[in-house]
Amino acid sequence: MQQEVCTGKTFTASCRTNEVLVVNWALYGRMEICQCVDSDLGYLGCQADALHLVDTWCSGRKSCDKIIPNEELDAINNCLKELRTYMKVEYECVRGRYNILLPELRQLTAKCYICPSCRRYMWHAIDVNHAIAIINKK
Repeated sequence: MQQEVCTGKTFTASCRTNEVLVVNWALYGRMEICQCVDSDLGYLGCQADALHLVDTWCSGRKSCDKIIPNEELDAINNCLKELRTYMKVEYECVRGRYNILLPELRQLTAKCYICPSCRRYMWHAIDVNHAIAIINKK
């Protein structure tokens, strides 16, 4: 699934029962004329790779909501600050578990392992709500 999220709007993604989000790619900037950018102004094509941010916010969770823009996106923005920007994201819902961790396990950090040859995600992620997601996707 792909989404374009305009400035001042909220990126929202959610999955069905027994599925979790996996973000494939995310860009932030002025990539092209679209619903969020109605004129060129000579500044199309400026963009930043936002995968590391959106992956942290969303991958491994059942749902996620984030207002665009925010301080983290502003920090990677390489377009003129006066221009309207937007975020474009591609994600998918894959079979997986989302479980709450015991308090003694809350010191773990996020890790994502992708096996390209076997086309499988093996994800072990701890989010701010202290949850773990384990994904196996063929």
